[in-house]
Amino acid sequence: MGFSRETVENAWVRSHGRCECQRLVHGHQGRCSRKLEWENQGRVAGRGPWEAHCLTPGPGRSGDTEPNCQILCWDCYRRISGVAASLCARGSSIPNALGSKEPAGPPSERALRGSNLPQSMD
Repeated sequence: MGFSRETVENAWVRSHGRCECQRLVHGHQGRCSRKLEWENQGRVAGRGPWEAHCLTPGPGRSGDTEPNCQILCWDCYRRISGVAASLCARGSSIPNALGSKEPAGPPSERALRGSNLPQSMD
């Protein structure tokens, strides 16, 4: 089961539309910060593909919460999740964190205004 739309939207706002990966083994110093495109969630090709990653997976753990949802560029997500390289080579789409193969559209202005997170995504 994936994250709720609200959780992904809140994590996206928190990330400012940039990859939140901080794993040194991925070759970046500090945060990756690659610019992402909302409409390319769950896609492996195109400009700014990304996915929502569960930091603590499994039942009884942190579940569908914003702190447990990390926004990652496709490269970092693939390295963490172990997605087959053949998927990347084919340019296929995988089910995104909302359980759909199609992105759900950017967070609404109302959702952004309703949060206490920064509203700028640049």
